[in-house]
Amino acid sequence: MHTRKIFNGKLPSLRHLFVTQLMLVCTVETLVHFFMPLVVPDTQKAYQGIADALLLSVITAPFVWAIVARPLRAVALSELARTEAVLKSIVEAVVCFNSQGQIESLNQAAERMFGWLPQEIIGQHFTSVLPQFTDDKRLMRESEGFEEGDLRNHETIGCRRDGASFPVLITISKIDVVGPPLFAAMIHDISERKRAATALEEQREFSLKLVQDAAVPCFVLSPDRRVLVWNKACEELTGIRAAEVIGTGRHWQGFYDNEQPTLADVVLDGAPLELYGKCRASTFGKDGLQCEKWLRDVGGKDRYLFFDAVPVRNGKGEVIAVIETLQDLTDRKNAEESMEKSEEKFFKAFHASPDGIVINTKTEGLFIEANEAFIGMLGYSREEVVGHSSRELGLWVDPGQRARIIDQTNREGVVRNVEISIRVKSGLIRTFLWSSDIIDLNDRDCLIVTVRDITDQKENERQLLRSKAELTSKHEELSALFGQVESVKREWEKTMDCINDMVILLDPDGRIKRCNRATMEFVGLPYGEIIGRDWQQVMQTDMFVPPLDGINSFYCSEIRLETSNRWLSVTYYRDSDDGDLEQSGAVVTINDITQTKQAALDLTEAYTELKATHNQMIQQEKMASIGQLAAGVAHEVNNPTGYIISNLGTLAKYQTRLMDFINAQSGTIDTLDRTEQEKIASLRKQMKIDYIIGDLPSLVSESLDGAERIKNIVQSLKCFSRKDDDRSTTASITDCLDSTINIIWNEIKYKATLKKEYGEIPAIRCYPQKLSQVFMNLIVNAAHALGETGEITVRTWKKNDAVYITVTDTGSGIPEEIRGRVFEPFFTTKEIGKGTGLGLSISYEIVRKHGGEITVESTVGTGTTFTVMLPLNGVPED
Repeated sequence: MHTRKIFNGKLPSLRHLFVTQLMLVCTVETLVHFFMPLVVPDTQKAYQGIADALLLSVITAPFVWAIVARPLRAVALSELARTEAVLKSIVEAVVCFNSQGQIESLNQAAERMFGWLPQEIIGQHFTSVLPQFTDDKRLMRESEGFEEGDLRNHETIGCRRDGASFPVLITISKIDVVGPPLFAAMIHDISERKRAATALEEQREFSLKLVQDAAVPCFVLSPDRRVLVWNKACEELTGIRAAEVIGTGRHWQGFYDNEQPTLADVVLDGAPLELYGKCRASTFGKDGLQCEKWLRDVGGKDRYLFFDAVPVRNGKGEVIAVIETLQDLTDRKNAEESMEKSEEKFFKAFHASPDGIVINTKTEGLFIEANEAFIGMLGYSREEVVGHSSRELGLWVDPGQRARIIDQTNREGVVRNVEISIRVKSGLIRTFLWSSDIIDLNDRDCLIVTVRDITDQKENERQLLRSKAELTSKHEELSALFGQVESVKREWEKTMDCINDMVILLDPDGRIKRCNRATMEFVGLPYGEIIGRDWQQVMQTDMFVPPLDGINSFYCSEIRLETSNRWLSVTYYRDSDDGDLEQSGAVVTINDITQTKQAALDLTEAYTELKATHNQMIQQEKMASIGQLAAGVAHEVNNPTGYIISNLGTLAKYQTRLMDFINAQSGTIDTLDRTEQEKIASLRKQMKIDYIIGDLPSLVSESLDGAERIKNIVQSLKCFSRKDDDRSTTASITDCLDSTINIIWNEIKYKATLKKEYGEIPAIRCYPQKLSQVFMNLIVNAAHALGETGEITVRTWKKNDAVYITVTDTGSGIPEEIRGRVFEPFFTTKEIGKGTGLGLSISYEIVRKHGGEITVESTVGTGTTFTVMLPLNGVPED
């Protein structure tokens, strides 16, 4: 504090005192000698005495100063020094000013705060450092107030020498001194406190905004069950605005028609209620609860919700709030119920079909499942059929017929409407119409077979042919017996009208000569408008083309009517008495198989869906098992590896000591006699000591390098085996790639050169183990595509708000005709048994779950590039 110079100027010195007294005495002497006689003549002597006394005091003044004033001045200067030392020790800025607002002094803290030197600021107005005191009147008004009481903790604005302003807290006190009033302002810079308060407020607003804008619906209750937070996602889910419930206890209205406790209320109560059914401990916090159930009319529709309520505690462990999050699992629940319905639909379609349906192995013919219609056709019980093969039951009259059907199946993939002869349990031989498709059941090639017993139909058809032949013969031979022919004709027509199947007689040109009642009812035309017309025109189809090879007299086919979307089973018989099939007429029998066909299609679709779901579950279980195995291997290998690394480090230290010891011995050996030296040299050469000494460092170094590689592989296995638990985390894509490459390196290192072109990419919120599975699938597929050898390039970069990862190989490429199917479940170009066709399909779903996309570009003969795009904010916080 620069106060000594100021107060030194105010204390009287010896010279000041002497000059002042001399001037006073001269003035008095002048008044006494010149003016007083003019005014009061008789008083001159009296006043002359007074003047003489004053002159005497002037003469004695130096002696009085030396005796009295000098010690007093020394005491004053000592007090000023003490005051200055105290002010220097004050860490707060202190500025002293008078009632006119002029600064008289300031301490060093004030110099540092405002940037002024004492000689620059002393004498300037107080507003130079506190500009909000804008005029003397206000300052005086404040000063008058200070005389009665101090101004404390007044917030205002300070101004530095460079013009920069900053917030300060000022306390002004009046100093008790003799003379004009003096005031001391203690000034505290509150910039940091202001910034901290602003940051705290921003943090509070950010936390509130984070909860408000979270994609997961949630609300927060206070201990007295008032709603503190009701975020936007909760508004969208329940249809209730936050303004309607904040500060109230009406949060139950979002979920119930009448007042009932929510799971957050249950947590506050400390015990689960029966109305919530089975509650379980929350996985997200201590003393929290979880449950899930159906609720009616939540946000306008029924929903299956997952609730999780967790208490929030302060530093003392007291519950200050409960946060309850909700997850709408309606779609997942509906999917589960839909799967159950699909299984039920498959079961009903399978067992309700009027045709016999059976599933058996393709090679052995072992029956895996059969419906009641099939078992009824054979006459056996279910126990006698399921689990046994057709060979065991002796069903095939001609075993070679089954072999021919299997050969056709292997060539064409399907078999349709082949007549077979089957021996049933009673020993009778029945004629069946066989149709089959290949299906994959638990990684086994099986057949789903539809059979129809056409024995009676065949017999009817044979009877029809015989009747036609007889009628024709009688017509030619006994034309005179027309009445008899007409009688037979009417008998034939009645017989045909009793048959549910459509029966049509054709001339060699394919025009209708006869038809039964079922045909007229199906086409909706009277008999007269049908006869003579082309039969396919009448049936509104041109899809049936009978063979014209002049050899076959029997042909079966299935056709679909475009106009009515109905399926028909057509059997075409050629009739020729002279062997000229090309010029013969024909008999066509038609059966409406729309319902049977639809049942078979529904059955196939349901089975395909069931198989896809089953295989995906198997794949997930396999990945989980691999993860557990990897974790176990990593744990078991980690400890021995640690021992090896530690022991190798110790061995390296021992090696150094042994080398020093051997070198020390070498000097001692030189002092021995020649015979001993030669003996030791021979032994040293025989034991190859020099070679061991030279080789030992490299052995230890290589062993340490190998142990470190084992340690890195173990670490990668531990990272790969760690479960995501459906919770996202912030992870480095580069680390995920390196960890994955480390695990699969043994599979690709002998056939591929791996190039890493990593760019600068930020960590993103994701499911790291699931992304590692994606990268593993892409890199392993790239290695498999290389053939003998090649190059794989892994590249990463950031663009806009996303990161990109590409895996490029120099393999044979993917043909354009199958490129669009690579992400389909079960699609694979690998040999049977070497791939499930689920890797890229699962990878596609994982990337889609991250809000990204995966694409493929390929050139045949050049190579393939898979590109994965992951948005920075694709996965919300859990």
